[in-house]
Amino acid sequence: MLDCLSIKNLALIKEEKIEFKEGLNVLLGETGSGKSLIFDAIGFVLGQNNDKSLIRSGADQMKVDAIFSNLSKTTKAVLESYDIDCDELMITRTLTKEGKSSFRINGESVVAAMVKNLAKTLIDSLVQHESMELLKSKNHLNMIDKFGGEPVLEIKNELQNLIAEKREIEKNIKSLGGDPAERERNRDIFSFQLQEIEKADLKPEEEDEIKDRLNILSNAERIYEAVSVADNNLSNSSLSALNQINEVISNLNSLDSIDSIKDCNDRLVSLRYELEDIAETLVDMRRSVNYDEIEYNKLDARLDLIKSLKKKYGGSIEKVLEYANELKNKIDEIENSEELIDKYTKDLSIIDKKLQDVALKLSTLRKKLANEIENKVVKELIDLGMKNTKFKVDFKEKEVASDGMDVVEFTFSANKGQELKNLAKTASGGETSRIMLALKNIFCDIDDIDCLLFDEVDSGISGEIGNMVAKKLVSISKNAQVICITHLPQVAALADNFYLVKKSVVGEETISSAEEISENAAIMEIARLIGGNNITDIAKSHAIEMRSRK
Repeated sequence: MLDCLSIKNLALIKEEKIEFKEGLNVLLGETGSGKSLIFDAIGFVLGQNNDKSLIRSGADQMKVDAIFSNLSKTTKAVLESYDIDCDELMITRTLTKEGKSSFRINGESVVAAMVKNLAKTLIDSLVQHESMELLKSKNHLNMIDKFGGEPVLEIKNELQNLIAEKREIEKNIKSLGGDPAERERNRDIFSFQLQEIEKADLKPEEEDEIKDRLNILSNAERIYEAVSVADNNLSNSSLSALNQINEVISNLNSLDSIDSIKDCNDRLVSLRYELEDIAETLVDMRRSVNYDEIEYNKLDARLDLIKSLKKKYGGSIEKVLEYANELKNKIDEIENSEELIDKYTKDLSIIDKKLQDVALKLSTLRKKLANEIENKVVKELIDLGMKNTKFKVDFKEKEVASDGMDVVEFTFSANKGQELKNLAKTASGGETSRIMLALKNIFCDIDDIDCLLFDEVDSGISGEIGNMVAKKLVSISKNAQVICITHLPQVAALADNFYLVKKSVVGEETISSAEEISENAAIMEIARLIGGNNITDIAKSHAIEMRSRK
């Protein structure tokens, strides 16, 4: 609900703070005193008005703060989507003479769209013939469903589960390649790719082995020369390393009885064996490094093939082989697809039949609920003096979706012989106010908007109809906060809280102000509504009597 409204430099309001309360809040005051400016301020802070002409003369900008508490689940859900977690909400908006507008939520700068989305969950208003959320066609189906409660919810859940099943089946069919021609094309493509990979007969480690062999062949001449020199230095000359070591070993053998010399000699023997092995390895390498152009070209072509397959089917030989296994599975699926698709198609047909049946069941229930709503609305409007009213929920059919097969719209006719038309576009301001009042009485238990604004809902009403309007506003105020501008004593008399709006001249300025007034002051204002500015004892007595009926 709206706890506090702070207004600065909005039209005739210089600076004002109004603290609203639960129940029925009534704004009183003479015509032209500025009561509608309060609603203008609420609309402004919630993003509904961007009119620079509202900025008070002489001021650079106007600013409005609105504080809301007891936030509904719907409001909290919207806030949560914006990563805002709070129990009390303050929305601030400023507008400069240059047309620059800014919004804040709890002190943090936000975009206008965020505030406008929140506004739909915070306040429902009818100000100067603006259509309320209740009257908008896009909300009518949801209103009927809420009115139906758990039975509707159960059928909708069943419908949504079937929709999920259908999507899964359609996904499975799509995964099999769509129509027969497309599946055949895919099989040809997959078979070609698999054949290309299998023909290559890839081995996981061969790429590195090929690169090493190509490196050797590319450097065959240098390797041969280097190995030949090494072999000569190791074993094939009188001064070779092995000859030198053998001579040292032979000389030390005569001193074998000395442990330390024997140990060194043993180590030299081990070294000789190691050098002999190295020499043999180098000789074998020299024999194998003869440059073979045919071998080189063959290995080079093989490496190009591996690189090509990696580029097309994966970043490594392992990935290419994995892709080959995937291709085998896809080909198997396609070859078995006719049987699977037949099964899925039959399943799809069964699901479609169930969807149609459940959607029809939901539509039948909705039409029954709509008939109940129609009767209730007509009765409410008759109570409000609209005796020739027709109210009808118009149903149109659409393709079955998660919300069913229905497109609904509330239609209305105020007079005999008048065609039923869209509710929000057909009703006049006064009619719209009463229709909204009727709808709110019917939907107040299920609607989660906690604050309603009524401007001149009593326009053109008097007598017993005025009493009915007052009673219905009281009824609504038991479930939601109501803020109402009224000129009808019957409405004012049943209010919980009173606010007097008045216009006065201070120095060279004209200022509108608003203040909460006491019970005694409220009785005097009710008496003024009854008898005019000349308040008589009879008018005052009548006001006291009307107030006592609350």
